Amino acid sequence: METVAYYNGKISEIDDMMIPMTDRGFTFGDGVYDATMARHQKIFALDEHLDRFWRSMAAVMITPNFTREELTNILNDLLTNVTGEAYMIYWQVTRGTGRRSHSFPLDATPNLAVMITPMSLDRGKQERPYRLRTELDIRSGLTHVKTINLLPNVLAAQRAMQESVDETVFYRMAANGDTRVTEGSKTNVHMIKAGKLITAPTDKLILPGIARQHLLQAARSLGMPVEERAFTVAELKTADEVFITSSTMMAGRVVSIDGESVGQRDEAHFIPLRTQLVDEWYAETE
Repeated sequence: METVAYYNGKISEIDDMMIPMTDRGFTFGDGVYDATMARHQKIFALDEHLDRFWRSMAAVMITPNFTREELTNILNDLLTNVTGEAYMIYWQVTRGTGRRSHSFPLDATPNLAVMITPMSLDRGKQERPYRLRTELDIRSGLTHVKTINLLPNVLAAQRAMQESVDETVFYRMAANGDTRVTEGSKTNVHMIKAGKLITAPTDKLILPGIARQHLLQAARSLGMPVEERAFTVAELKTADEVFITSSTMMAGRVVSIDGESVGQRDEAHFIPLRTQLVDEWYAETE
């Protein structure tokens, strides 16, 4: 099969899968998800993605009707239906199916869905320049939960595409007027200043990315100081290096923000950091 879809035990090509209109994911976006990549039938950082998935379910009061081991087996079994080198694996759980009502029964039976699609795996993806734009973050206070409510992210990503840049960086306005950087529409955002890796803290304003977690481990293994703290758009624009991370891209070097040239002044720290991340990404899926 070229693609694989799974819904509560049914398996088909994605375009052939039918899902009830009364699934609460369709009517309310009432669910959570996670995603990673697989190469050579091996799933990258699955344990960490499942940890986050279970945290997300707990945060929105969804009690799964499957175990962690059962979900692991489902994902690995579904991968046997495809033969390409690299695939994106997406899975989500919604609260269940029923007549439309904002409140929900606590004993609702969750619906589990999985999609597996081919993806391009190219080391050059990490080495090309990335260009960003900034935008006020109007999302909810649940951004640390990987919910399927992604309309603000979708609109921000669309505006980035229309402006011929790669990503939108969100910021929040602080009481003192500062513009605190939170994250990208689909990435985490980081900077290097004076040889130190600086990244936003994992509070309720950002999603704790799995690639972000591996980034911190890589930095520490290289003896690079790490600081998890809030920082402003102005700080980001004056950093020695700026880059974005995700589980399907790892580390992309940023060369401009809002049309202004940024970073590109500390290859001695950035290049080894990116190389270690990408090498780990490939090595884990050999």
